[in-house]
Amino acid sequence: FSFELLYVINAVTHLLVRFLTTEVKLQLSHAGWYSSLVFALSIVGKVTFGAALDSPHRRLAGLTCCTLVALGGALTLRIARGPDGGLTLEAADGHPQLLMFATCFGLGYGGCFTLSQSRAARLYGHTDSFSQLQSVLAVAQYLGSFCGVVVTSSLQERSGSFCGAFALFPLLGMAMCMHTLRMFPSRSPRPSPHGARGPCGEPGDLAGGA
Repeated sequence: FSFELLYVINAVTHLLVRFLTTEVKLQLSHAGWYSSLVFALSIVGKVTFGAALDSPHRRLAGLTCCTLVALGGALTLRIARGPDGGLTLEAADGHPQLLMFATCFGLGYGGCFTLSQSRAARLYGHTDSFSQLQSVLAVAQYLGSFCGVVVTSSLQERSGSFCGAFALFPLLGMAMCMHTLRMFPSRSPRPSPHGARGPCGEPGDLAGGA
């Protein structure tokens, strides 16, 4: 989850202005405005989903923020007809679509970042090996950040367009949704005769992984 999230986040945040100026043909000032809007909405997402992830509806909140990341990634592109009459992927066209992208991706980015930081602590913060787990998660995040920028830039240079590279973002967002389902299992465990519960009072949470 951490690898996929940082892959998408860093690729978008580092290359968004370049994408908007070269592919969407926006002025640099307008491209910078959209980049700032994504960052501002990510703060709103952190606060909003941070509260939701502490509520009984935490599973729905986690799925929602991952879905927003996938939808935001998809909104960077549009389907158009090519010269041969077939369907091709092209960059987003028009401010309404870009506003929807910035809103979905910004809120989802903030929510997923909060989820990645809080879920492991909630599940494993009481264990002696939590510091080792944090190290593993940090390595996954750094690898995701590195691969996101390098792979996206390389694909753009090879094809001459960001469209193919950005098409990976909704797929990674859907993969994050699948991992979130594992982190928040819906099934309830059989009650034990002593009423034992899982860590932090959440039965079955450990089955979902971090």
